[in-house]
Amino acid sequence: MFTKLDPEAAAKPDAEVFPFTFLLQDNSLIGSDTLTGICEATIEGYADIGEADTADGVDEHLMARTDALASLGGTLQAVLLAEVSGRIPGTEEALSEDQLTALLHPKGAEVLEFDEWTHPDIPLILLATQYAPYNDEVIAPAGENIVWLNGHDERRFIQSLELVGMGSLLVNEAKLEERALLAEAA
Repeated sequence: MFTKLDPEAAAKPDAEVFPFTFLLQDNSLIGSDTLTGICEATIEGYADIGEADTADGVDEHLMARTDALASLGGTLQAVLLAEVSGRIPGTEEALSEDQLTALLHPKGAEVLEFDEWTHPDIPLILLATQYAPYNDEVIAPAGENIVWLNGHDERRFIQSLELVGMGSLLVNEAKLEERALLAEAA
């Protein structure tokens, strides 16, 4: 469960305080008692997913987080490629076939296997859950200019949103402690 907060109302002294608040780029706020609530607010249909593991062993919440990051990663990759190409004329023409494939390959599709990403100007967006240690069959490529988006759990998903500038997670430690004390007393 989450609450979209009005920034002006949230600034008032009597405003409800949440353990977790996600401040989005547009300065809107999402308040929640859990990280799940932040995911529910940022991933369409996340709240409607029932039991985490289905009968065939697929974690539907993980799939939803991964799909959301794949979509975001694909969009971000296109923006980065266009931005660098606009800044450095001839960039796209100078890319090898393998580099273009890595950059333009749909992020949620079959995993591309390669050893290293060495392009100094264009970051490569990849999904961490497609590579080791999450996928034992595919070794993660090396490279300093790789942006890893990780939906393995809700915290890593939100950290990935922060990494690409979608927002910032604010944690109210006092509210978390208060909630833990109440749970112990119950």
